[in-house]
Amino acid sequence: MRKELYAILGIILMGVGACATAQESPRSGSGSPFNLLQRACDIQENTSLKTLREQIGAALKSLDGADALTYFCLATRMERVGDYRAAQYYEKAI
Repeated sequence: MRKELYAILGIILMGVGACATAQESPRSGSGSPFNLLQRACDIQENTSLKTLREQIGAALKSLDGADALTYFCLATRMERVGDYRAAQYYEKAI
């Protein structure tokens, strides 16, 4: 009876140890989830405020038939430059 108990306990501990040391393998090409803005909206970390303002102006002129992603990217650019209208465009994206 004791041998069986120790065997079961050993198996449980090995399973717990394996789970604790297992690491998720990175998916090829996935990168960081925080790179969404760089991939979807083409907003780089080092984009200047002047460039962002120019992109905002161009986007505002071409909003006819805009989709959720367009509004989201526009709102994100506005947020980065401190434009108070960003919340409105996030709501439109939703």
